[in-house]
Amino acid sequence: MRTENHAMPLNEHEISEQAADWEWLLSSEGEKVLQTLQKRNINDELKRVSFLREKLGLTLVRAALAAEQMKLRERGREKFGDLAEKMFFTPVGLEQSTDRWIAEYKSRRFPADLPIADVCSGIGGDLMAFGRDRKVLGVDFNPLTAKAAEHNLGLVFKNDVPQNDSAELPRGKTVPISAEEFLARYSPDEFPCLHIDPDRRSEGVRASQMAWFEPGQEVIESLLAGRTAAAVKLAPGTKVPSSWINRATELEWIGRNRECRQQVIWFGGIRGSESGGGKHRATLLAAHSSEVLGTFSGDGGLPLSVSEKPEKFVFDLDPVILAAGLEGALARFHGLKSLGPGSLYLTGNEPILNEPFLSCFEILEVLPLDRKQIVRAVRNLEWSQLEIKKRGAVPEPETVRGWFRFPKNGKKGVLILAQFMNFTCAILANRIKFD
Repeated sequence: MRTENHAMPLNEHEISEQAADWEWLLSSEGEKVLQTLQKRNINDELKRVSFLREKLGLTLVRAALAAEQMKLRERGREKFGDLAEKMFFTPVGLEQSTDRWIAEYKSRRFPADLPIADVCSGIGGDLMAFGRDRKVLGVDFNPLTAKAAEHNLGLVFKNDVPQNDSAELPRGKTVPISAEEFLARYSPDEFPCLHIDPDRRSEGVRASQMAWFEPGQEVIESLLAGRTAAAVKLAPGTKVPSSWINRATELEWIGRNRECRQQVIWFGGIRGSESGGGKHRATLLAAHSSEVLGTFSGDGGLPLSVSEKPEKFVFDLDPVILAAGLEGALARFHGLKSLGPGSLYLTGNEPILNEPFLSCFEILEVLPLDRKQIVRAVRNLEWSQLEIKKRGAVPEPETVRGWFRFPKNGKKGVLILAQFMNFTCAILANRIKFD
């Protein structure tokens, strides 16, 4: 399920020792140690370990676990905000987890009130969002990861998550079992909704082919069978089996902060798909919020019409549109053309100010990639601040920035380096703000 599972197998004694240390870390005593560290404000991890050993008398293993947990909580703020201060993480679990805002958005797409099982739950990023308003079950084969997920899930409940494994579910819990064991133990009637995040790594290498996923495609398809609604979380560039594409309700790419974060293959009855114009959807969320800034559906892979020359405006596409293969559909919707064959910039004669997937720039001048001409033009425009953008095989912005000596006071401009027809051009432009 997770990379931790691919490590060299531990014997029963080693598992028992790790479990005991993790139980301590997850206990009230372990939390007091973490609070003490937080108050001390020791930034260096080795100094944290030394303090815990010398002042609090902890073993090396427990001191190292506590020091690492503090570092992970600090890193976790980017994904979970203030909630990270109370969560428990594993290094890989934090790296692979869905952030709280994307998880909240995904939770809203499932049918309301129906129980959800989150298979390969990791440290519980998605599970926590699902558990806020419905019954949930977290499933992860790694017992230490499952313990972290159980603790994190408990943060969204008023009462602690029960530790029993009874057939009657409380509001939520986690179980350290495999996907196959989950299939044998729980029926689709018990969990009509399912979310699965199969491991996208094998032997330490990122994988984008289903053949390298764990659990494999056959097991995943068994998990999907009979569900009212289901979602498979994948890396943005994962190649989806054609059989899934035919059966899927929707293929969605979710992004924020100009980065595509994940691809989700939706099956069954999901909320918000009725307004779609095709199977591919790109969704853009606000920074550190589950607010939807924009969503666009259409047919993926449509060809782009090519402009013979740059028009009055040039447009930069958000990466989530490119990941979803919707640049052609979005260009047709707005009547835009590609800025040359193979270019990922679009161009048109009218500004577009109400489209969150497009950054709009008014073209002032188009020049060949000639250092003297570009420097002269920037000087004539009296720019003192320069935003440099590029796509394709063109000089790096850091190299181009070294060409200029800017005055202290002046205007702000944009230099876009792009491939146009058979040459590289430099577009001097003003950014038109999106309202």
